[in-house]
Amino acid sequence: MTGKVTDQNGNAIEGVVVSDGFTCVKTDAQGKYAFNRNANAKFVYYTVPADCEVPVHSATDNTANFYLPLAEGTYEYDFKLTKLAGGKETNHMVYVVEAYIVYVATVERVDWARYSPCSTSLPATVSSAVTPTSLSTTR
Repeated sequence: MTGKVTDQNGNAIEGVVVSDGFTCVKTDAQGKYAFNRNANAKFVYYTVPADCEVPVHSATDNTANFYLPLAEGTYEYDFKLTKLAGGKETNHMVYVVEAYIVYVATVERVDWARYSPCSTSLPATVSSAVTPTSLSTTR
């Protein structure tokens, strides 16, 4: 699988993680990526850099749309992102998938040992945020 990640003006975006759910790679200085597609993969996903808008499905469906379905016989998937007018966002988000965290009141009062099934990098990721904020998840 190959492709390129560019901004709305066609400029390459370096360092974007692209994945088929089995393999992850980063785009190079030309915005290009390449990896062997897993036979069980159904989608190709990418991370949205902090200086780009999160694409949504439509004006009425504001759910994030950072993936494409894989089609048989298609091996190239390009992504065009839109740079934010104000530059890099300063908000921080942590996505936790298939973890046991239900609610964490504040970063300062987290008993990380309680959440040992989570990745060991989670405490470092959250603690590295510029301003600790309340975290919550939905069930």
